[in-house]
Amino acid sequence: MKHVCLILLFFMSSPFAQDGALPGFYHTYEDIEAQLDAWDEEFGSTPSGSNGIIFHKEVIGYSTEDNLPFWGVKISDNADVDEDEPRVLILGQCHAEEIYGVEISMALINCFLNLSSGGVEECFNSEIASQVFPNLQNLEIWIVPTLNPEGLRVVHGYEETTGDTTQWLQDVSFRKNKRDTNGDGIFNFDNTVEAGSDSDGVDLNRNYGFNWIFGDELYVENCNGGYCSHFDYYRGSTPFSESETQVIRDFAIEKQFLLSIAYHSSRSGNVSEKVIYSWEWGDGTKYSPDFDVIHDIGVKIANLTLKDAIDGSTYDPTTSKSMKGNAHDWFYTESGCIQYLIETGTANMQSTDSTHVYQIIEDNFNGAFYLFNRAWGNTNNSSLSADKYQITGNVSDSVTGGTIHASVKILEMDGGVLKPRFTDNFGRYRRLL
Repeated sequence: MKHVCLILLFFMSSPFAQDGALPGFYHTYEDIEAQLDAWDEEFGSTPSGSNGIIFHKEVIGYSTEDNLPFWGVKISDNADVDEDEPRVLILGQCHAEEIYGVEISMALINCFLNLSSGGVEECFNSEIASQVFPNLQNLEIWIVPTLNPEGLRVVHGYEETTGDTTQWLQDVSFRKNKRDTNGDGIFNFDNTVEAGSDSDGVDLNRNYGFNWIFGDELYVENCNGGYCSHFDYYRGSTPFSESETQVIRDFAIEKQFLLSIAYHSSRSGNVSEKVIYSWEWGDGTKYSPDFDVIHDIGVKIANLTLKDAIDGSTYDPTTSKSMKGNAHDWFYTESGCIQYLIETGTANMQSTDSTHVYQIIEDNFNGAFYLFNRAWGNTNNSSLSADKYQITGNVSDSVTGGTIHASVKILEMDGGVLKPRFTDNFGRYRRLL
């Protein structure tokens, strides 16, 4: 059933918390760390039912300015070992104030871990619950709740001590990491405006190497009609100048993910409730080489994800037209992983109504589980059933039997902009058709 919060959605004038305090049901950076540690203690070394160990947590990197660790969580039926299975990546949060993705990613982990003991309510409904065990057994799912721990702390607020001075730092509309762009040793931000004007920080979703050159330089002012967000899209001094994006780059290349979702939200509302994918450039004349596959999956994810509206409408699938160092285009061109940027919720992107937020999470579960099913071709009889169109195989040395690091190309789905697609450490290749 769709939960409706008419007063909140229609009359809230700002997408951000009005009094500076975010409700306690949102995960702070410290909450994420504590919860992952608790899950690790419960599930990280003990087999779960008929499965093996289903939870593995590791620090995958540290933030640029404050050296804060952030984590990747592997969910699989034998999470303590690498298996010859498709890998899928969920990136919960990139932009600091876009916090719905943190909640979706933490809820996904909770669903997989606690279904057997907690009942279907952990996964919202019986249809989603029925997808858990097949995906545990056929995938390696990696979930990164946040890749911007500095920004997440700024949004929630925290005390920072410098010398003899302790101050409270908070800006609920902060977007970037805390990169000290002017080198003065002070975190320069402005929490008196609804968005933007934060002179420090780099937009992590403009810092990837592919098409980085077209992103904003330092201190560019941006206005679109009556909506302004000055300095918020700074691309960084060089491609992958930030440790956060370096970590994700290296992680993606190492794991060779097949499919991915990166969760965002649209503070202006201009691109709210959309599933965005690679790509359509040059006024509809240049499409990604795998466009038929990418588009088909994007449309199905969108059609499975209900909007906040009470009319039963679903998210809008749309091609990416921006060429500004975005993660999803880099993932596709450089690593072969097809990533979907999902703009969750409306411009009301920090709702104070927990029922409303939980409904957004549930609605986005459908698209996520369809993506999981598509990665290995789970043709079940549910609404989340996916096509099995995929070519896969192993490349090995005919004499020794050892695996070979080989380039695998489908001529009809290739182009000069794509880096070669190689077999993984099992000698395995996978391409969706």
